Amino acid sequence: MRQLLAIAALLVPCAAQATSIYRYVDDEGNVVFSSQPPVGRQAERVTLPPVNAVSAPQTLAPSKTPPAQADPAKPYPGFRIVAPENDTSVRANDGNFNITLHTDQPLRPSHQVVLIFDGAEVARGAALTFTLKNVDRGTHTAQARIVDQAGNEVAAAEPVTFTVQRVAVGGAR
Repeated sequence: MRQLLAIAALLVPCAAQATSIYRYVDDEGNVVFSSQPPVGRQAERVTLPPVNAVSAPQTLAPSKTPPAQADPAKPYPGFRIVAPENDTSVRANDGNFNITLHTDQPLRPSHQVVLIFDGAEVARGAALTFTLKNVDRGTHTAQARIVDQAGNEVAAAEPVTFTVQRVAVGGAR
């Protein structure tokens, strides 16, 4: 970093010296800018505004405090359903849509996510996104839990309630 600052400090005086630029049109009609006036051709001298200078950001010393340890009693802070959001509508004309979950900590290898849809387990695995297919229109509830290999609940997301909107073919149902 210091070497980069030293090189930049050497280049600033060079940039300050090149305050005059010449503008002219070549034989093909192109506008040309040059730091040297052309020989045998009329050129307009362009004066550049002052160079903007930005000071380097201060570097901070690394923190001497150790990072906070995860609470073993709550191994998945922030575990929640992020999509669909609570009290929203999902437009899914074919009835297919995703339930997306979030957790602030990676899922441990011995843990699984259990997705509960309208009171019944519909999926289980290590994913944080589950695709539901051919869901009927209407209001539904989704909930998710993380369980250990013995099936004990380790974390639970707040349930979300949402409405699936589908096109009704052939009149109202």
